[in-house]
Amino acid sequence: MVQVASGKHKTATMPLRNNKPSNYMHKAPLTLPLPLTSAPPPLHSVILVATLLSIVLYSLPSLSSLEHAASLDLFVTTEFDVGPVSTMLALGCVRLAFSALILSTTLYVVLFEPFTVMSTYLPQSKLQSGVIYFEGFMTLAPFTVWSWILLGVSFLLNGMIPILVSYGYDLEESSSSSSLSLSLSNNNVYLYNNWLRQLALVSFEVAAPTAMLVSVVVRYAIWPDNLESTGHTNGLRKTTTLLMHNANTIMVLVEIGLLGTLPVRYSDAALAPLFGIIYLLFSWSMSGRWTNVKPFTPSPNNNNNIKDNDDDKVVKCTTTALGPQFIYFFLDTTLGYTTSYAILALLTVLMAVYGIFGTIDHILVQYLGGGFLTHLTVVVALASLVCRFRD
Repeated sequence: MVQVASGKHKTATMPLRNNKPSNYMHKAPLTLPLPLTSAPPPLHSVILVATLLSIVLYSLPSLSSLEHAASLDLFVTTEFDVGPVSTMLALGCVRLAFSALILSTTLYVVLFEPFTVMSTYLPQSKLQSGVIYFEGFMTLAPFTVWSWILLGVSFLLNGMIPILVSYGYDLEESSSSSSLSLSLSNNNVYLYNNWLRQLALVSFEVAAPTAMLVSVVVRYAIWPDNLESTGHTNGLRKTTTLLMHNANTIMVLVEIGLLGTLPVRYSDAALAPLFGIIYLLFSWSMSGRWTNVKPFTPSPNNNNNIKDNDDDKVVKCTTTALGPQFIYFFLDTTLGYTTSYAILALLTVLMAVYGIFGTIDHILVQYLGGGFLTHLTVVVALASLVCRFRD
C-alpha cells in the first residue's frame, strides 16, 4: 500500500498493482503531510505590492495626455508606403484578422477545450503539487489568457479605426463632449471618438509588453520547469497553447515592425504594471478557491514523468484535499522572500520588454536604415529569442 494525503484523514492508502506501484506512485511508501488550510502572502510581499501599486497609480497618465497622444495618424498610418499593407483598408483588415484569430481561439477553448495545469512547486515550497482542471469560463483564469484577450480587443479597436476612415468615416475630436457620438452631414459620418482612440492606444500599450512577457516566461521559466518536474510538455505543445504563447508576440512584432505606427510610450509605462498587479491580486485571492484538483504524484522511475494526464482522468474534488494552489509556481506565497524576489523579477522583465517596444522604432529608423528587410530581420530575430515550439 502507498500512503498519500487525503482531505479527511491524515493519510490514506491506495492499493498496488501486482505488488508494484502504479504509474502515479513511488516505489517506496510515500507519506505526505497535511495540506495547508491557507497560504496568505507574506507581509513583505504585501508591503512590496502596496508600494508598487501606489507608485503605479501616482504615475498613471492623465486623460488629457492620452487624448493629446491618441492622434488619428497613429492608427491609420502604415509602416511602408508600398507593399500589400500600404493602405488604410489593408492595415485595418490585417488587424481585424489578428483579432478574429485571437477571439475565436479563446471562444474555442472556453467551449470545447478544457485543459489541466500541473501546479508543481519549488523544493522549498510548503504547498502540495496538484493538477488543476479548467473548463468553461474557468479557462480564462491564467494570465496568458488575460493578455491574449486584451491583445484581441486591442487589434479589434485598432483595426476598426483605419477601416472606418477608409470607408468615408471622418474621425474627429469633439471639443464639447468626450463621449462617443455620431452625426450625419453630407452623407459622411463624423465619429467623435476621443474615448475610442484612447482605449485603442491604452489597450495596445498594455497588451504588447504583456504578450512578450508571457512568451519570455514560458520559454525561460515554465517550459524548463515542466521538463524538470513532470518530464513532458504535452500541455504546452497544444495548438491553442502555442498560439497564446507565441503567436501573441509574433503578431505584436509584426504590428510594430511591419504594419503600422502604434506607439508604446514611456510616459504611459505605469499601465502595464497595473495590469500585472491586478492579476497578482486575483491569483492570491483564488489560491484557495480552485474546486477541481487531483493529487500530483511522480512516476516510479523517479524522473518525475507523468505518463497519463488526460483531461478525463482528472478527479473532481475540492481543493481542501490539497490545500491552496497557484497556476504559476513563481507566484507561490510560501517561499519567504523568494515570493517578493519573483514579483520584482517579473516587473523587471515587463519593464525591459516595455523599453524594447518603446525604442524599437527609433533604432530601426535611426540606426538600421529602416528598410523592409531590416524590419523583417529584427522581427524574426526578436521572435526567435522569446518563442518556443518544442522541447
